[in-house]
Amino acid sequence: MKRLLLISLFLQTCYFYSKAIVVNVTTPGELSIIMPDPSITDLVLTGTIDARDIKYIRDELPNIETLNLSAVTIAAYTGTGGTSNISSDSYAERTIPAYAFCDPLTKTGKTSLTTILLPTDLTQIDRFAFWACTELKGSLTIPGGVTTIGDEAFRYCKGFSGALTIPSTVTTLGAMAFDNATGFTDVYIPAITSTIGSYCFRDTPMYIHVDPNNQDFASQDSILYNKSKTLLKQAPTILTGTYTVPASVTSIGASAFQNCVSLNKIILPPNLITLGDGAFYHCTNLTQELSLPTTLKAIGNNAFDGCMSLTGALKFPDSVVTIGNGAFYGCKGFDGTLKLNDSINVVGSNAFEGCTGFKGALIIPSKIKTIDTGTFKNATSLTSLTLPSTVT
Repeated sequence: MKRLLLISLFLQTCYFYSKAIVVNVTTPGELSIIMPDPSITDLVLTGTIDARDIKYIRDELPNIETLNLSAVTIAAYTGTGGTSNISSDSYAERTIPAYAFCDPLTKTGKTSLTTILLPTDLTQIDRFAFWACTELKGSLTIPGGVTTIGDEAFRYCKGFSGALTIPSTVTTLGAMAFDNATGFTDVYIPAITSTIGSYCFRDTPMYIHVDPNNQDFASQDSILYNKSKTLLKQAPTILTGTYTVPASVTSIGASAFQNCVSLNKIILPPNLITLGDGAFYHCTNLTQELSLPTTLKAIGNNAFDGCMSLTGALKFPDSVVTIGNGAFYGCKGFDGTLKLNDSINVVGSNAFEGCTGFKGALIIPSKIKTIDTGTFKNATSLTSLTLPSTVT
C-alpha cells in the first residue's frame, strides 16, 4: 500500500511540474513579493513558507486550481499576518495552519482549488484548514508523518472520491474533521488512532474500517464503535434495509444514523440506556412501529426529528425519564395513541410538534412540572389533554 501511494504521489508530481509555474521561496513570508503572476491556475512551491504565504495564496490568487506543496517545508510563525482572524496568533512548523484555505470571517472555502498535494514532511493539519473547499477532487493523500487532523479540517469537502486512508501515524481525528465530506466511499482508521472527535464522519456515506489492533475503537458492519461496542458512534448514510444494533450497545451516539434515508427498520438493543441528540435525525424512511427497550432512560434532542414514516402507537417504557427538545418533531406518520408513563419528568420543547397522526386522549404524567413552548404544537388529532396539578 505504501509503495502504491509513493508511485501515485510521484505521478501526480510529474503532472504538476509539466504544466505549472514553479516558485522557490527562500525566505518565509515573501511569496507575495516574488510571485510572478497572481492570475496563475497551477503552482508548484519549493523551499520554505509559513502561514503568511498560505494566506497570500488563499486571498490573493483567485484563480488557483492546482497547488503542489509536496517539496515545501512550512516554518513556524507568530504574528498578525497569518491565516486566522486572531490579531496575533502562533502557527506551528510542519502544519497546514488553521483556516489555511477557508476565510475565517465569511466561512467560505477556496472554491477555485481543485487539487492539492501536501508537504511530505507534514505533521499536522489544523482546524478548518480546508473547510468548504467543495471543488477539491480525486483522492486525498495525507502524508505519512501526520499525527493530528484538526476540528473541521475537511468539513464540507464534497468533491473527493475513492477511499480515504488515514496514515498509520495519526493519533487524533478532530471533531467534524470529515463531516459532510460526501464523496469518499470508505475510510480506513489505523491501530494508533486514540481520539475520534464528535461527528467526525457525520453525514458521509463512508464505510468505516478500523484496524483490529486499535485499542480504542472498532468497526462492525462498516459502523464505528468504541472498542467494547457499548457505544455506537457513527453509521454511514448509505445504510439500507434493516439494521439490528448489537446487543452489547448501551448508548447510540449523537447523529449516529443521521440522514440514513434508505434505512427502513432499526432494531434497538435490549440494554440500551441513552439515545444521543439527533441519533436518527431525518431517517425519513423508517417505516416501522417504534419499539423502545425497557432499559432506556434518556432520549436526546431531535433524536427522531423528521422520521416522518414511523407508524402506529408510541409507548414509552417505565424506564424513560427525559425526552429531549424536538425528539419526535415532524413524526407525522404515527397513527395510534401517545402514552407518556409516570416515570417521565422532562418533556422538551417541540418534542411532539407536527405529530399530526396521534389519536385519542393524552395524559401528562404527574412528575412533569412544566410544558415548554410548542411541545404538542400541531398534534391536531389528539382528542383530549389531561394535565396534572403539578403543571404550572
